[in-house]
Amino acid sequence: MPRGRKKGRRAHNTGTVAFKRDGRLRPYFAVLNITREQHGKRSRERHWSKGFEFAEDAERELRRMLDDHGLSDPSAANDATVGSIVPDFIDAREGEHSPTTTQRYHSLYDNNLAELASVKITALDDSILAPHYARLRKRGSLKKGTPLSATSIHHADALLRTACAWAKRTKRATINPFHEHEPEKPTRKSTPFQALTVADAENFLKHIDGSQRGENGVLLAFATGMRRGEIIGLRTRALDMSRGILTVREARYKITGKQDQKRPKTNQNREIPLNALALQALKQEHKRQGALRKQVGDAWEDSGFVFTGDWGQPLPVDAIYTAFRAIAKRAKLTGYTLHSLRHTVATWMLADGVDLQTAKAILGHSRASTILDTYAHLVPGRGLEAVKIMDRKMGAKPPKARKAARR
Repeated sequence: MPRGRKKGRRAHNTGTVAFKRDGRLRPYFAVLNITREQHGKRSRERHWSKGFEFAEDAERELRRMLDDHGLSDPSAANDATVGSIVPDFIDAREGEHSPTTTQRYHSLYDNNLAELASVKITALDDSILAPHYARLRKRGSLKKGTPLSATSIHHADALLRTACAWAKRTKRATINPFHEHEPEKPTRKSTPFQALTVADAENFLKHIDGSQRGENGVLLAFATGMRRGEIIGLRTRALDMSRGILTVREARYKITGKQDQKRPKTNQNREIPLNALALQALKQEHKRQGALRKQVGDAWEDSGFVFTGDWGQPLPVDAIYTAFRAIAKRAKLTGYTLHSLRHTVATWMLADGVDLQTAKAILGHSRASTILDTYAHLVPGRGLEAVKIMDRKMGAKPPKARKAARR
């Protein structure tokens, strides 16, 4: 249970559909929660169904279990509140979401929605939501006490809308208020992406020598557009130097009190060709670790990760951020973030004519339309100039590298 979350938020005598992510063929289960009171004491029972291949079948089984126990009273659905629906929804989808997403949902509920816990979802409309979001923008929640950003409020509203749709679909509520009352969505300003200019990219590269922890991970991000967690979670077994590729199979994540591995964002493996810049990052890291091994001797930890700390241990999740900021400071560059490197890779690939499907496969987007929506305005030709500069610096052969990227 995430830290700070109180017990007892789940409504009594209700159920949920649980998902177990362990490779089983029937991962969905109906789970019935029954609370009984006897002699002034309260006890809680949890009944699990057999496994189902699809969530819809588990939801039907849950309704049958509720009927068998006389708990499917329509009037109870009319009493469903924000405090009973949203935590139940998060729990029901926990197995489908990554640990970081689950923790973020709990945080969104605690900081943005908990004050609405006693409000029936059938009553949610602009008269309740608009002033609530206005208070969050002005003073924040009672728990957090500082004004919340428009993005945070937007994400909380999206969570509430999804949870209400789920409640209606699973018969926990009689209506979906966002269909019945159509409350207005809170607005937010979109933040334009920032890709490095050719001059700034050349300047940035001059200030990476690969001697410090995390620097070579930054260089790999610049070469491939990989996400931070994918780089930190990259293991040596994912490298195939004979074929000149690396395979993204997992990513490193951090939640309260825990750091571990998970599946990548789109839950799919992908292969990325190793260009000259990527090979330079790997060679520099191998050299750095070799020098450190000699210094620490038997104290070296053989963790199996490509990028490590100074004792061979897995890198902290924030190490790449720290290294990026240090490099940018030395290069006297402002206005860029670590994610700017990913935007830069996407920009240069598309501007140089790489097709959307290839860009999608390399960057790991779930849909090619995501790339098109973000980078549709690119001017052809800019990427070619950048690639030539990068190739000259790293000693690569541009035509061969671009041909390999298209396969």
